Amino acid sequence: MSRRVVVLLLVLLSPLQLLAAEVANLYTARVDASVKLQSGLSQGFDQVLVRVSGQRAALSNALVMAQRQSVKQYLVQYGYIDDGGKRWLEVTFNQEAVDRLLRQANLPIWGSLRPMTIVWLAAEQDFERELVNEQSPLLENANLRDVLRQRGIPMMQPLLDLDDIMLVDAADIWGNFPGPAIEASSRYSADQMVMAKLYEIGGDEYQIQWSFYQLSNKQPTGIHKAWYQNQLNGSLDTLLPEWLEQMADTLGQQFATQTGLSATDSVQVKIYNLTDLARVLKAEQSLASMAMVSQVALQDFSANQAVFSVNLLGAAADFYQALALDKQLQALEPAFAESEPMNDGEDDDSEPSEPEMPAYMWQM
Repeated sequence: MSRRVVVLLLVLLSPLQLLAAEVANLYTARVDASVKLQSGLSQGFDQVLVRVSGQRAALSNALVMAQRQSVKQYLVQYGYIDDGGKRWLEVTFNQEAVDRLLRQANLPIWGSLRPMTIVWLAAEQDFERELVNEQSPLLENANLRDVLRQRGIPMMQPLLDLDDIMLVDAADIWGNFPGPAIEASSRYSADQMVMAKLYEIGGDEYQIQWSFYQLSNKQPTGIHKAWYQNQLNGSLDTLLPEWLEQMADTLGQQFATQTGLSATDSVQVKIYNLTDLARVLKAEQSLASMAMVSQVALQDFSANQAVFSVNLLGAAADFYQALALDKQLQALEPAFAESEPMNDGEDDDSEPSEPEMPAYMWQM
C-alpha cells in the first residue's frame, strides 16, 4: 500500500478543499472517453440518476430501467475534456426532466445541499494502530476520487495536527469512544461524523467497521449514540470504494426527500436580517432552489424580516431537515406567543398558545 494513495485521500477529504456542503454540477457526469458514445451517454445517465436519487438501487426501478433506453431525450449537451492527465466524455442532462422521472418512479430526490461528513479512520498494520495521516498505509488503485465525484458526497478528513492529536487517539476510534472525536470535530464545518477502523482478517481479506454520528450542539453532554453502524469485508482493491458507496447510500436514505408530481403541503417561513430587497431575493432564491420546493411567494417584508409561503412536493418534516443544511440560514429557537395573565381564583379555559412559524437568521 503506497503513500501516493494516502495523499490522494487527503486531497479528496481535506477540510481545506471542501468547506461547503453545496454540491455543484449534480446533473453533469464524466465517463472514460475511450468507451463508445452511446455507452458513455448511458453510463453518464446512470451516474446522474444515482447521484440525484442518493441510491444505487434507483437503477433497478422498472420505470427508470425503461427510460435508460431513451437517454437522448434527457440530454442537454456532451463534449470531451482533458483533466488529470486523462480524457473524459462529459455529459449534462436536463434537471427538470431527470427530477420528473424520479418523481414518476416514486424515488427520492437529493438536492445540492448535502451534509458535510468528517471521517476519522484508524488502520491496523503490523499490529500497530494509527490514525490516517500522510504516513498511514491505504490501498492502492482505490479510485476514491471517482466514487466521491460520481456520488456527489462532501467528505473531509481531519488535519491530524497538534490540536487533533491532543484530543483524539487511535484507541478512541478502535474502542468506539466517540466523545474525543466529536469534540475535535467541532473546529470543522461538518454536519456528520464517521468513525471507522480498518484491519486485516486473514489472507488478502480486510474488514472495515464504521459508525455515523450526528454532530449537534443539542446532544446531552456525554451522550453520543451512533445512528447507523455497519461493517464490510473484502480485498483492499475493492473494500474502500465499496465502503464509500455504502456510506453514500446511507446518507442518501437519510437525507434525500420523497417528492411528488404536485404540491402536497405548504408552510410559512420567517427569515430575519434581510436588510434590503437584494437579500430578500437571495433568500427567496435559496428556498426555491431546494429540490422539494415547487413555489415560493413573499408574503410580507418589514423591519428587516420577511415571511415566505413555500409550496412543497413532499413532507414538511423533510423540508425542515433539508433546510437545516443551509449554512446561510441559522435556525432560531421556537418562540411562543405570550398568554393573557390568569385572574386569581378563576379558571382559564382559553386554548394554549400556538407556536410561531419556524424562524431563521440570514447569515450573509
